[in-house]
Amino acid sequence: MATFQKRGNKWRAIVRRKGYKTVTKTHDTKAQAQRWAAQIEGNLEDQDTADSDFLLSDLVDRYLDELDQHKPPGRTKRATLEMIRRYLGTRRSSELTAQVLVDFFRDRATYCSPATVQQDLIYMRGLLEAAKHIWGARVNLKHYDTAATHCRRYGLVGKSVERDRRFRGDEYDRLLAHIDSNNYYRSPMGDIVRFAVGSCMRLGEITSIRWQDLDTVKKTIIIRSRKHPSQKAWNDQEVPLLGDTFAIIQRQPKTGDRIFPCQVKAISTAFRRALEKVGIEDMRFHDLRHEGISRLFEQGYGVMEVAKVSGHRDINQLRRYVQLKPEDLHDGPVRNRQGF
Repeated sequence: MATFQKRGNKWRAIVRRKGYKTVTKTHDTKAQAQRWAAQIEGNLEDQDTADSDFLLSDLVDRYLDELDQHKPPGRTKRATLEMIRRYLGTRRSSELTAQVLVDFFRDRATYCSPATVQQDLIYMRGLLEAAKHIWGARVNLKHYDTAATHCRRYGLVGKSVERDRRFRGDEYDRLLAHIDSNNYYRSPMGDIVRFAVGSCMRLGEITSIRWQDLDTVKKTIIIRSRKHPSQKAWNDQEVPLLGDTFAIIQRQPKTGDRIFPCQVKAISTAFRRALEKVGIEDMRFHDLRHEGISRLFEQGYGVMEVAKVSGHRDINQLRRYVQLKPEDLHDGPVRNRQGF
C-alpha cells in the first residue's frame, strides 16, 4: 500500500508490501508521486500473479510429495493424479477454466466409465483445493464447480456398476486347458489363475506377496498394504491359504523376494489373450476374485470366515456374492449353507 508525505515543496511516495523491500521516491507534485506509486504497485501485483500461477504438473508433484509424507495415496489415486499431470501438466493454474476442465472430462468419458470420471472429479477437486487454500495458487474453484455440474447434468459421471460375472459351464476348465497346453506364456499363468480363484486376491496383491511373509506352519501369508476404503497404507493383513493355494506357492521357484515376480500389466494382457483364444467374453481378471468368494460361500464358509480371506471390512459388501433363488430354500436354511 502506498503512502505519501509532503517534504517542503516535494512529495515523497512510499510503497510497502509484505514480502518485498520498501520502495520510496520523491516527486515534484503529489500527482506524479501517485502515478509512480500506482506503477510500482502494478509491477508488484504482476510479480505476485506470476509467482502464484503454477504449472499443473508442479502442483501434482507437490501434492503427491505431501501425500507420501503424511497419508500415502492408493494405487488408483496415484495413477489418476499422474494421468492428470500427463494431460494437463502444461496448463497454468489460472488457465483451468470451466471449458478446459469440461473438455478434459468429456475426453475421458469417451474411453472411461462414468464411475471412473466421477473418481477423476473427486481427485481433481482435492488437488485444486490444496493448491488454492494451502499453496496460494491462482485457482478459481468456481470454474471447477461449473465443470462438475455440467458433467453430472450430461451423464459423464455416475456410480460404478457391480459386476457379477462368473465362469459358466466349462469355461474355467477350457481356459486352464488352453493355458496349460501352451508354453508361450512367460509367466506361470495357470498357477496364477488357480491361485487368484483360490485365494480371492486382487492381481496387484498376487504379484506383490513375498516369501518372507509366508508362514509354512500356519499356512498363511501377509498381504502388505492391502486395499482399504480409508486406510491407504500400512494396512497389512494375514490371510489363510485355503485349498490348493499353499501347494501352488510351494511349487514356485524362488528367484527373488516375490513369489510371483510378474508385472500386473503383463498378466492382464496374457489373461485377456487367453480368454480370446477360447472364446470367453465379458470377463476380466478381477472377476476371478468374485468367482473365488462365491465358491467359498458355496462350500459353506460363513460371512466372517470369507471376510478373513477376501479382506472385506464391511460384510454387507459380501451379500452380493450370495445369489439366492426361491428354489434354493428347499435345501434348508441359508445360514446352514452360506453363513447368513
